[in-house]
Amino acid sequence: MESIIGGLFGLVMASIIIWNSFVQWGNVSRLNSWKAIDGKIIERRTFRVTHCDLSKPVF
Repeated sequence: MESIIGGLFGLVMASIIIWNSFVQWGNVSRLNSWKAIDGKIIERRTFRVTHCDLSKPVF
């Protein structure tokens, strides 16, 4: 009985890993198709936006 439960657990884990690898493969192929653009970095820090105010400029 324990070997059946262990086998089913292994089968479930293997199917989750295989499914996840296909999802990540799709993500990588979509990211590789992005086009590069010209630009410059104007700020190197990051911050969390707490609210969106459309009446004031961001920069």
